[in-house]
Amino acid sequence: MSDIQAMVGCWFGNVKDDSAIWLRFDHQADNLVLLPEEAERQRTDAQQRTEELAARLRKWAEAPPDQL
Repeated sequence: MSDIQAMVGCWFGNVKDDSAIWLRFDHQADNLVLLPEEAERQRTDAQQRTEELAARLRKWAEAPPDQL
C-alpha cells in the first residue's frame, strides 16, 4: 500500500477552455495531481530545457580556451 494520500480541494482554472472552480485531487504537500494535458506539457517543457542545456554544453565544450 502506498503512503501517498490524495485529498480533494477546490481549484480555479481552465479545463478544455472552460474557466471555473473545479474539484481537483492534490497530495498532502499541496501538489495538484496533474491532468493529462498538464503532465504532457510538463514533460515537453522539461525535454526542451534539457535539449537547450545540452546545446549550451556542446557549444561550451567546443569553445577555444581563451573564450571561456
